[in-house]
Amino acid sequence: MSDLTLKSFFSEDETRPVADLLDRHAVAEILRSAAAIPAAVLPGVTKALEGALEGFFDIKLGPVLQASWQTLGAIDGAIKATKADAQAKVYVPLLDHKITSTHKPHVDLVMGGKTLAGLGFEIALTLELKGVQLEVAKGRLHGLTAGAALGQGVFSFAGRPLLQRSTPPLNLPGRVSFKAPEDGASEPRPATG
Repeated sequence: MSDLTLKSFFSEDETRPVADLLDRHAVAEILRSAAAIPAAVLPGVTKALEGALEGFFDIKLGPVLQASWQTLGAIDGAIKATKADAQAKVYVPLLDHKITSTHKPHVDLVMGGKTLAGLGFEIALTLELKGVQLEVAKGRLHGLTAGAALGQGVFSFAGRPLLQRSTPPLNLPGRVSFKAPEDGASEPRPATG
């Protein structure tokens, strides 16, 4: 799960562009609703918007999960205990629970230094986890052990859903590792919204 992104959640084929996952006319409708864009620059603006959509879905799910667990007292205690003893490893069982995360990416359409329009999107994600234990070592979350998960996600523009996905229950592998910040992963951030 540490390498899974929002794109891998929303699409079974990560090589497929996000714009191709949307309704055929969705990108054009977004641009039409945003501003009067001169026809001559519309292809370039469309391509730029499609590139921005790819970036929206590059959010890694591991840090989203970690951020939701950072505030739990038992996990905080395990983090402190394993900071004090570098050899210690603690497993914290989690109750069956739901994690929600909302991301609000924004794109400004700019032409000739003038902002034509601001486009606000929303990505809402809900994950339900059952039978999961967190592994804590060296003062951080190292991973989680087997369990089951299911999720729902909605990508929308101006309240209109553009892409929706619900997963069937998924059995997690025996252990999922989270990369340490020194391994190139970003620090976990609290989920917004």
